[in-house]
Amino acid sequence: MEVIYNGFDPAQYFRPKTRHEARASWNVRDEKVIGILGNFAKVKGHEIFLEAARQLVARRDDLRFVIIGKDILENGRRKNELQELASSLGIHDSVHFAGFATDPGWALAGLDVLVVPSHFEPFGRVAVEGLLAGLPVVASRTGGLVEILEGVPDGYLIPPDNVQLLADAVAHALDKGNKSMRRTQEMAQERFGSAECSRRLFQLYASVMKSSAAI
Repeated sequence: MEVIYNGFDPAQYFRPKTRHEARASWNVRDEKVIGILGNFAKVKGHEIFLEAARQLVARRDDLRFVIIGKDILENGRRKNELQELASSLGIHDSVHFAGFATDPGWALAGLDVLVVPSHFEPFGRVAVEGLLAGLPVVASRTGGLVEILEGVPDGYLIPPDNVQLLADAVAHALDKGNKSMRRTQEMAQERFGSAECSRRLFQLYASVMKSSAAI
């Protein structure tokens, strides 16, 4: 058995030239931006993201939190719930709901840290996109996220639903910055780049055809 991951075009996600444009659309200037990208299904862990945001806002005053995505099933009800939670936590002014991103690479360029706090994630596409964008990625130690992030310099895995450790990991990522960005991107491209995935598929097909011909 051989595992070949989904293929991603790295050029779609590393887009530093759109950073200013994305941040301007969120009314962000010099603040550090922590983001979550995905639909508003409860399994994605938006409540954990907001709880961690409250802890982080209490530690420093230069942070903004951007929620990228939309409801896909509940006709806006989930967004209202999350906005009400942000207000009840006293962080409404620090949280921006950016809506659905038709171009994830454009949105990722505006972030400083990507958070994937899912309760469970079979694969975790957005984590790969974040690594290819050169971002530190803080994610739950669950499902495919473990396989994606384990051993990656700017990958942080924390137990699902642990608000304290999530906040600590984000703070550490902010303090560290993306000094390992180049190595992180290289590792992501080696495993998930479309060129590498195509090469491995052709290699596998050739191996199977050769084995079949020998029978």
